[in-house]
Amino acid sequence: MDANAVALLAIFEKKLRLEVPLFQRQYVWNEEQQWAPLWEDISRKMGEYLEGRKDAPVHFLGAMVLDQKQTPTSHVEKRKVIDGQQRLTTLQVFLAAFRDFCRDNDCEKLANECETFSLNKGAMAEPEEEKFKGTSDLLTLRTWHPQPTSVPL
Repeated sequence: MDANAVALLAIFEKKLRLEVPLFQRQYVWNEEQQWAPLWEDISRKMGEYLEGRKDAPVHFLGAMVLDQKQTPTSHVEKRKVIDGQQRLTTLQVFLAAFRDFCRDNDCEKLANECETFSLNKGAMAEPEEEKFKGTSDLLTLRTWHPQPTSVPL
């Protein structure tokens, strides 16, 4: 197995499907321990970008292991997610939310750009299934069971 440092966009820009095997643990990320720190990292890196800081160090998001699956020639390439399901799922949800925010605020060009990171385009053998970068399980958080929260009245 080869380990390569790859930019996250290189994964999301590629025409492929990310499949989460059933043996993966449930989606367990929460706001305090993972979402807030991830958002702080994203905000910091965006600030560095907007300031034109080309010398800022690259942010290491963590290891992700994607195993190449055999795919018929006419189908979209598939990768089995061995490690990184929590991050990939969270980032796909973030991109979908950001896309919707852009659409709600008349930033259609940016919304369309975000959509390219979650939907495959072009010719596909099974477009209804293969158009999604993640399997429907990944995109719907098949194992995510949010804890009920109390809302003060």
